[in-house]
Amino acid sequence: MALNQKNTIDWHLSASDTRVLKGVAICCMLCWHLFYCPNQFGEEFSELTKWFGLMGDVCVSVFLFVSGYGLTIQFGNKNHSNDASGLKFVILRIIKFYSSFWIVLLIVLPIGILVLNRPLIESDSTAEVLQAWFREIFAISGHSSYNSTWWFNTLIIEMYLIFPVLYYGLKYACIPTLLFAFMQRHLSIAHIGLDMQIYIPIFVIGMLFAMYANNITKWCHRFPAWTIYVIAFIGLVAPAIALPLLDRIDYGDPIFYKGIKLYGVLTIAIMMLIVLMRGHCVYSGKCFAFLGKHSSNIYWMHKFFYFYWFPTFFYSLHNPILIFIALMSVCLLLSILLEWIKDVSSYNRFVNGILTKIS
Repeated sequence: MALNQKNTIDWHLSASDTRVLKGVAICCMLCWHLFYCPNQFGEEFSELTKWFGLMGDVCVSVFLFVSGYGLTIQFGNKNHSNDASGLKFVILRIIKFYSSFWIVLLIVLPIGILVLNRPLIESDSTAEVLQAWFREIFAISGHSSYNSTWWFNTLIIEMYLIFPVLYYGLKYACIPTLLFAFMQRHLSIAHIGLDMQIYIPIFVIGMLFAMYANNITKWCHRFPAWTIYVIAFIGLVAPAIALPLLDRIDYGDPIFYKGIKLYGVLTIAIMMLIVLMRGHCVYSGKCFAFLGKHSSNIYWMHKFFYFYWFPTFFYSLHNPILIFIALMSVCLLLSILLEWIKDVSSYNRFVNGILTKIS
């Protein structure tokens, strides 16, 4: 690449780009859960494998960046002719979420409770049991969910609910909204949970990127192309070096809290890399895009297989590459089957009909 090569990079993310990002994120999620988080067998892996696991926690930030970006693009394309448009948009998004989540829930809960004798809650109180079912069905159990990784369900629903406020805030009062997003963690604001406090900034960055993609593209055109590659490279390398060092320091917070700024930088760098490699890595791009299409199902199902149901099988493979491939293959095949069933059973048509009537 010539040093004086003109920069013609378009920073608008296509639907394919966002699917690739989600595909990368779901691979990162499996690495994080399999090789960094403690497993019940005490299986030890190499330092390199643990490093990949540590880097994998960027998955949450990537998913939130993509969500913020996608919601902003979709909402911006709608006709905001009345004050109810934001509420209607949120309702549609939540219905879409539940329509996919409930199918998975309908499968995994009976298997776990009836077949594997793992109750939803250990309690003799009818009120507590009913409350647990309600919270689980509507994905608001947070970190006490039946599947511990489903805490993200609660977070994304909260992001959906606050999205219109953030959207109009960024549109009409950008600086105050940005200050709120980045400073609210230090203000101890009531009713804002810790997860929201931690992850609102990266969600807002995704929204800003969608709102100002034109400006970002024009601004970047002022610089030679090689400078963009250098920035992306630094954004990848700096967190890769700093996160392991930060992980060894005991601040009282886990790495996914105290390292959130570095994970945010890594998220932007991954996004930049995908844009820069657009059209150059066609086959790998298609693979990640395919995984991204099934990322929600893989996220909802994967921990049941490797942790709750069949842990002896996956960790008995010992080799981290084989463990990763086995888990990804099982989850992907079941997701493909599930999506096929939803299609041939007219379930998707039914859901789309409801969404059309509401919209």
